[in-house]
Amino acid sequence: MMGRPEERNELFERLAEVLGEENAARLMEHLPPSRWDEIATKDDLRLLENRLTARLDTLENRFGTFEAHFDTFETHMEGHLGGVAGKTEGLIAQVATLTGQFDGLQAQFRTFDTRLGGVESGIRDLALSYATQMRTVLLAIISTIFAAVALIGLGVQLVR
Repeated sequence: MMGRPEERNELFERLAEVLGEENAARLMEHLPPSRWDEIATKDDLRLLENRLTARLDTLENRFGTFEAHFDTFETHMEGHLGGVAGKTEGLIAQVATLTGQFDGLQAQFRTFDTRLGGVESGIRDLALSYATQMRTVLLAIISTIFAAVALIGLGVQLVR
């Protein structure tokens, strides 16, 4: 059995001695590059083909199972996504409703601010009017007091 390169070289040299170099080279070309038991036969190739076919069949079955699981998962996810989409649409509608309510509240606050501004203006006018009236009343009281004092002073002079 030849497996090592040294063995092949020894065989070639011996054949060259007997047959000549050209015939020895031609004969060596017909020998396998390694040992005979390492050479694959047609039977070996058929067995390998059968094993590979069996493995491919197993892989195809597994892939089919995986594909079925994936289809189930996809259907399941589509159902969930449809539910999520419906809930999202509901939330969007609720946000739109809340936005409308906030807009209404803003309008009411603006109206309230306008009315409150009118009340503030009215209170300012009343306070100014009250202050003016109080000044007038106080001046009248002070004038009356001065007049009474003057009359008392005059009455005292008359009595004397």
